[in-house]
Parts: sequence; structure tokens; C-alpha cells
Amino acid sequence: MSQLSQPSADAARPRPDLDDPLWGPHWRGIREHELRFQQCDACGTLRWPPAPLCPNCLEPAHGWTACQPEGTIWSVAIYEHAYHPGFRAQLPYGVVLVGLDCGINYISRICPDDLDRVAPDQRVTGVFVEVEPGLVLLEFELVRSSSADGAANKDQA
Repeated sequence: MSQLSQPSADAARPRPDLDDPLWGPHWRGIREHELRFQQCDACGTLRWPPAPLCPNCLEPAHGWTACQPEGTIWSVAIYEHAYHPGFRAQLPYGVVLVGLDCGINYISRICPDDLDRVAPDQRVTGVFVEVEPGLVLLEFELVRSSSADGAANKDQA
């Protein structure tokens, strides 16, 4: 019933529970490099977080649909203290609330390379990162505009 399984004795970092009946399809999608959300069979509403009933029409029937991991940052938090010991070695790290283009608000990490530049209202795209063998997570990276890239290349010439 939980989103993440408890840390095992040999690894302190929490892991997604791929067999969880409610959250498992989402995490298996991430492992397959696809961002999946519940979608109500009756009214089409996307559900996030996953739930046994549709928040719009209260129907239980649903499927899972893939959405593009693209959107705009609403909020940023930079963590300089590990609230779980499994993340201590990764400090500092950034977490963003992204308003996905499909209408879902999704929380995930920002790529470490973007930590010094991340701010609200920036466009991001998802990157599926193999954290360790068999463990894939979704992070977001800033979208580089072609005009900014051209200016950077011009400065280097």
C-alpha cells in the first residue's frame, strides 16, 4: 500500500515497490522509460497520485496512460540536509514541482548539472536515469533554448 518500500539492510536508499497494486504500474512505467498515470475509464480524468476512485466522478474503473514528461517548474527546493540517510552522499540536491503539460503536478529531482540555474517558470523535460542496475528514476532537466545555445556558441567562437 505504500509508495516506496522500506530500505533493505544492504542498501539505505528507499526503492519504488514495483509490485504495489496502486503505485506499481507507475513505477514499472518509469523503469520502461515511460511516465504513466491512472486515467478514469468513465470520465477520462487523469489521477495523480494514484487512487482507488476517480476524484472527479468517483468511479473505480481506470487504465494507465503515458504522458510526455515535459512542463514548467512551479517550485524549487534545494536540500542541503539529508532527511533520509540514503540521500546523504548526494547532497546538495534539488527537487522541483513541475506542472506537466498533460495537467498533472509532479514532484521529482532536478538533474545535478542544473542545480545552480534552476528557478520557477523554467521549462523542463524528463530524463530517465538508471540510478543503479534495475533502478530507474525520473529526473528533470532544463530545456535549453536554441537562441541561448546559439549565443553561447557565438561567445565561444
